[in-house]
Formats: sequence, C-alpha cells, structure tokens
Amino acid sequence: MKRDKILLSPGELVLKGKNRYLFERQLDINLRQVLGEDLKTLRRLQGRRLLSLATPAAREKIKYIFGVSRWAWVEKAATWPELEKKLLAELAGQPRQPFAVRVSDKTKKASSQQLNARLGAILQKELAWPVNLDRPQLTIYVDHYPDGYYFHFGWQKGSGGMPVGSSGRVLALFSGGIDSPVAAYLLARRGCQVDLLHFYALENPEAVLASKIGKLFQLLKPYLLQPRLILLPYRYFYQAIRQRPANGNETILFRRFILRAGELLAGKYGYQALVTGDNLAQVASQTLTNLVVTSQAVKMPIFRPLIGFDKVEIIDWARKIGSYSLSLENYPDCCALIQKHPRTRVNLQEIKDKEQNLRLASVLLRTVKERRVVEGTRN
Repeated sequence: MKRDKILLSPGELVLKGKNRYLFERQLDINLRQVLGEDLKTLRRLQGRRLLSLATPAAREKIKYIFGVSRWAWVEKAATWPELEKKLLAELAGQPRQPFAVRVSDKTKKASSQQLNARLGAILQKELAWPVNLDRPQLTIYVDHYPDGYYFHFGWQKGSGGMPVGSSGRVLALFSGGIDSPVAAYLLARRGCQVDLLHFYALENPEAVLASKIGKLFQLLKPYLLQPRLILLPYRYFYQAIRQRPANGNETILFRRFILRAGELLAGKYGYQALVTGDNLAQVASQTLTNLVVTSQAVKMPIFRPLIGFDKVEIIDWARKIGSYSLSLENYPDCCALIQKHPRTRVNLQEIKDKEQNLRLASVLLRTVKERRVVEGTRN
C-alpha cells in the first residue's frame, strides 16, 4: 500500500449539530498549520478528512492535532473490480490468517451487508483464508464514496478532543513541575488556545529559556499551536515577603499573587479563564480550604483539569506527552523558596490584611510591567 493518503475521523465533532461546521473549519485550519508543506491536498469526505501527504514521515505530526479521533493509511480504487484487484495484490504472499471485511457504503445505494459478503467471498476463494467475524487477525475496512472505494487495514488512535482554537483562550499557570504541563495539555485538548505564565527566580529570562522551562515550552508548542510564554520576575514578591514574614501564609499569598497577575494579563491578551495544575489534597496549599481562599483573589474563572486525578494518573499523562523526565530536572521552585511547610487551613481575612501590609498591589504592577513575552511561532 502506498503511504501517501490518510483518512481522518474527527470523533466527537460530528455531535455538534448546527455548529459542527465551526469546529470542522478550525480542524482544517489546524491541519494546514501543523502539516504545512507536508500537506499536498485536503478533502472532506462526508465528515471525514482525506489528506495527501508529501512524505510518509509527515504522519508523525498527526499526534499534535486535537480533534482527530483516529486515522488510517488508505488507498483508493475507482471501481469494484479495481478494489478486488488491489486487495488481492496487497494481501498476496501474506501468511494465512482469519479475516473479516467491514464495508461501509456512504452512497446509500447498496447494502453494506451484501458488499461485506461479496468481497469476503472473493478474498476467501482467492486466498484460501478462513473468515472469522468475531476474532479476526486481520480486518479489511472499505468505505464506498461517490468517487470510489477507500480501503485500509486498521485504525490508529488520534489525540482526540477538540481542535485548538474552538473553545476560547486561556492562561495556564506554569511552574514546570509534573502537574502544570499536563493541565495545559488537557485544556488545549478541549479546544482552548493556551498561553503559559511562569514566575522565575533565576537571574534573567534567558537563563529561564535555557532551563527545563524552555525545554517544556518547546515540547508543548506543537500541541498548543503558537502559544505565548509570559515570564514574570519573582524577585519583587520575594523581597516584600522577606521583609515582613507572613506566619506560615507565604505560599497562599504567592498563589493569590500569581492569579492576580494572570487576571491583569487577561485584560491585555483576552484570556477568558485561568488554568492551574491544582489537585485536591495533593499538598498543603491544595486543601479545599486553601483552594477556596486562593480562588477568591480573582473574579475570573479558574479551570483545574487535574482536580480529581491521583498522582499516578497525572504521571501517566506526563509520560504520554513526554514532559515527565523534563519536569524532574532541577530548577528553583518559587513556592519552595519562601516556605517549606505551608499551613493547611489559612484564614481569608488574615490573608487580606497581610496583602495590604505588604502592599502587594503595587508589587504586582511592578512585576507585570517587567514581563518578557516569548512568542511560540511554529518552526
């Protein structure tokens, strides 16, 4: 079989009713953006997509495209006799194995069941292979469209989800630990355009980009489709808190500070929500009481895609997307610099009073003013 045509199935996009065309249009935009010159042609086939690729290696990029439920290499036969001929040529010489045929007639002019029996009988006769509809070792899939027959030998799993850009724009708080890259990935998988916000304790932004933060950004870029990485200096908050210790409340003060920075940036870049890697009760700052107090720092919605995961599930996702080993690299964590053992139940009024004493509103403005924005244009 030639390795130049791929048939894509968009999965849940077909359930979108009258708005379906909006999601499919975004999928087409993303396909063209991700594949670039590797994409020769793109055709719509009754909800599916038929791609012609310049090289077989280009199919590796399919994993970056959310909204693709499954895909398969396909070959076309213009007529039924040509289909029989091509299939027999493709299967000749292969080991004898139980097989099944799955024909789907998209033209509504023939019975799929009759076509299954017809094609199965021919292959059984010519190849002397046994038919096994329940547990076949090989399944032959054929889709009949008005312009011909497209066949393949099995679906490959895509990344699923919704096309990036179909669900609005969000800003993900990005520490570089195990959780935050996964949270950003999962929001992109639901169709959000995700930018990243990172507070750094290193000497300058260039050092940050040379660290695991820069590596994780490069890893996530193809999935997030041209994200921004916004870098903010940690030193101004650190100076304020060192001058006036906060009696065990430092971590919550900093987390509220980060959310407020995100809310300020939302006004400039159009973010509709903030995203965190919070996981309920995983650490002291993520008890329910502390999460509630942290959330009350802003009026914006806060999405927590990992809130009900256990750590093993999060690690599995991190390994799947390739971020796990990078997240384990040494790097100064801002929360750990100010407090080793945060309180598990902070008091909201106490937190507000401390914010006023520290004059964090002015510290925040100074911090956001010195932001460094890295545009994640695709290579």
